[in-house]
Amino acid sequence: MAGQDRELIDWDEASVVIEFASNSRLVVSGSTPIPMDVRLEPQNPGVAEPEYRRIDLVGYRREVAPEVITPFETSTELNGVSGRRGVELVGKTKRERFPPRDR
Repeated sequence: MAGQDRELIDWDEASVVIEFASNSRLVVSGSTPIPMDVRLEPQNPGVAEPEYRRIDLVGYRREVAPEVITPFETSTELNGVSGRRGVELVGKTKRERFPPRDR
């Protein structure tokens, strides 16, 4: 994403869904004030496994564009990404913790 502006963004809805017997996925949706590529980016937990692994909701500005409300939905698998107690979704002004659904 070199050359693009990166910023944390907020969401309207987020949930953990079960896909298969042991696979769960964090699904996040909302809208941005301009067209953006939206991604969930798990952060490196460091040496010790945290209670909640941080996942940032990030928008990348594509190019100079007029303001237009742009809906998004993005998701990421949680297998191998969760902390001991789950994940913490982090946006521009909010945080929300999700325990894994299989526990």
